[in-house]
Parts: sequence; structure tokens; C-alpha cells
Amino acid sequence: MDSQRREPMARRSCLQCRNQKRKCDKAFPKCSVCTRLKKDCNYAESTAPLSTTASLERKPGGLAPPDVKAEIVKSLSSFSPEDIFTKYLSNIHPWLPTIPDSRLSNGFPASWEDSTVDFTLLGFTLHLLMTEPEIAQSDGSLSPKLHMAYLFSKSWTALIEAAGLNSLDMIRSKLVLTLFEVAHGLYPAALISFGAVIGAADAFTHHNGCDISIARSADEGTVEEECIVSSAIAIIDRYITVENNIWPSLTRGRSLLDQSRVRPYITSVTSNSNQAFSRVFEASSLLEKVHTTLHEPTKHQSFNVEELAVIVQTLKSFEAVLQQEIPERLKLYSGALVLCRIGLIYAYDNGTKTDPNEIDGACCRAGARSALDSFLEVNLEMIQPYLEGNEMVDFKILPPFLVYLVYKCAAIVTERLRVGEETLPNWNALKGLRRFLELLSQRWLAGKRYLRLLDEDTTPRMMKAIQ
Repeated sequence: MDSQRREPMARRSCLQCRNQKRKCDKAFPKCSVCTRLKKDCNYAESTAPLSTTASLERKPGGLAPPDVKAEIVKSLSSFSPEDIFTKYLSNIHPWLPTIPDSRLSNGFPASWEDSTVDFTLLGFTLHLLMTEPEIAQSDGSLSPKLHMAYLFSKSWTALIEAAGLNSLDMIRSKLVLTLFEVAHGLYPAALISFGAVIGAADAFTHHNGCDISIARSADEGTVEEECIVSSAIAIIDRYITVENNIWPSLTRGRSLLDQSRVRPYITSVTSNSNQAFSRVFEASSLLEKVHTTLHEPTKHQSFNVEELAVIVQTLKSFEAVLQQEIPERLKLYSGALVLCRIGLIYAYDNGTKTDPNEIDGACCRAGARSALDSFLEVNLEMIQPYLEGNEMVDFKILPPFLVYLVYKCAAIVTERLRVGEETLPNWNALKGLRRFLELLSQRWLAGKRYLRLLDEDTTPRMMKAIQ
């Protein structure tokens, strides 16, 4: 067996063959030409062959999970686990919880060195999401520093995944990374990343026996974690679906994680307003129902008007409940309230486009237009204090969903102006909405992307009028 082993080869020709322009077989430690001519054979030091093991060990940064973890820990050297997750609890958890309260209350490892590689990656992706962009580039892209951190997180995720590691914390990390891409308008990367999240969730359910590090227990804590993760995946999926408006959600009719364990837990907690994720999940469920109804034509209608009316009424009732539960100063930052309003404006906008020749079409158009006018007026009143400088936006707790809601309002007003509804209230509304969108883009760069989309639908004459 040893006699058949392939001899090592250098990466480049030896110095003698190169100088004499001879063909070199790169045999190591001495090529056949130099051996036949009985001459010294020298290779440049950098061309000496390495064994497979040595090659892997000497690659910059290392590729194994311990090497990846060391790189992540180095990047998080200024923060402890407690620093990251305390900040997460106040900044992200209220509008999109991905970690159950029970785990947050139990505390975390004292240092990153005591943590697993997947938990360390989760810490870094959360830190990435909570990092406010520096001065934005003129095109609205990430600053070089933030972009580099983003690329590192993508690379580390791929390396850990290639090592065969999968866990709830890995799924969380991928989901947080996807949310970062969505919030900063990084498409199509966000869509590709979300597909990987779905794949990881499926693998966790069906192929989790390959590594003891990802084995699950059946205790209540694990069920709660699976419930939170599956709910967060569904929330992001429903938001992405409505934002892009070209395909059904990936999670519709799909069982994420082990539903035989998760569903009873969801049923028991979604009615409990004390659970952080319950209201957001309920709002996203209604949002999905709006999207589904609008994309299922009937025999005589482009969509079931009566069914949509029932869903809209449910959304309005749910919005009223949220208005009572949420303190006035936090209403702008409520993920549930924003998703609820996205569902309403989505329904109203499509209602105004109903064919008047359809059954109930004219009535639907008139009712939707009236409701949409009132909706726009309420939302303009909501942002007015921030435009006038009487209140300051708290960027730390700002949900990225709000950016899309403001864009949707601005897009509707822009379309009205394009078709000739050039009233003073419409001009003032568009100016205010664009200013607020510009303000929100200081935190979430998707605002810049939306402004570019608005510019594409704005005529030069309109642009001159609003500047």
C-alpha cells in the first residue's frame, strides 16, 4: 500500500528548471531532471509541499468549529454574554423575541470561552443586528466596517454548518442574520438566507441524530425554545411575503420543528398577553390571512370580498386591543401593532383596486378608499411629532417593520399624485412620509432602498414639487 502512495509534489517548478526553461515534474524533494543531471534541486521555500493535515492546520483563521469560535470570541472581546443578551432583551425582544424569557432569566455563561460555538455565533449575530449603521454611504449601502462584520458572520455560519453542527441557537443565528439583511434591504441575500433557515429547521427535526451536541430533550424548556423559534420563523416569513408580494409564504401549511411537541405549547401561551411573542405572532397570523385571501380568486371575484371584510374587522378589533395594552410612548415601537397596521393597509390598498364590474366590486372600492383615507390620516398624525422635533425616535427599540409601513403609505400617496390627485394634503403627506422614511433609514437602511423605489415612481415634476 505504501509503495502505491502518490509522491508529494511541489506547487511550482524548481528554480533550476525555471532558470533553464526546462519542463519540471515538480517531484519533491528532487525533480527527475535534476536527479538525472545530478544537480542540486531547490524549490522556493513557499512551494514546499504540505501534507493534507498540515495544510488544514496552517490555513489562515482555521476552518474547524474551535477555530471559528476563537475568531468570534476575538471579535466579541469588548462584550460579555451578559452585555449582549441584556441589550437584546431591551432592544429586540419586545418586537421579535427569539429567546424564551425562562432562558433569559436563568442567566448565561460568564464568558464566551465557556460557551458553545453556536451560542457564540448567536451572540455575534445579535450584536450585528443591534449595531446602528455609521454614516450611511451615499447609495444607502452598509459602511465598510459593518459590511465586513456582516461578511464574517456569513462566513462563520457557513463553516459551522459545513462541520455538520445544527441546533436551535444555530437556527436563531441564521434567522437573526436574515433579519439583518431584511432590515437593511439586502436583497436577494435575505431571500436566500431565509431558505437556509427553513432547511436548518427541517434538518433539526428530521436529521438531528448525527451529533450528540444537537440532541434534544423533551423537557418543557426545550419545547418552549422550539415554540419561540418556530414562531419567529413564521413571523419573519409572513413579513417577507407581504413585503415582496409575489409568492406565498414558505411556512404556510408547513410543520416547522416538532409540531406534536410545539403546537400544544403555542395553544397554551398565545392567549396569554404576558408572553412576549404572543401578540406579534397573532398579528403576523392575521397578516398571512390577508395575503392568502387576496391571492385566492373566486369564480366571480378577484378575491373573496366577504372573507376579506371579516379578516379586516378582526384586525381592527385586534388593533383596538393593542391600543389599550400598549403605553402611548411605545406604540410606535410595537412589532404587533405595526404588523397589524401593515395587514390593514395591505387589505385597504388592494380593495381600492377591485374591478367595479365584479360582484360587490364598486361597493368594495368605495369602502376601501374611505378606510384607506382615514388610515393614512391617522398614521400621518402619529409621525407628526417626530417630524416637528417635539419627540425623538428611539432607534434602539425601533422595529424594522415600521419602515415598510411608512413606505407603503408613501407609495400609495405617490400613486395618487401620479394619476392626477394633486391636492395640497397629498403633497404635504408625501413630503412628510418621505422625510420620516429618511429619518428611519438612519437605523434601518431598508429605508434608503424604499426611497429609491419611490423615486422610480416619481416624475421629475413631482420630485421638484416635493423638494
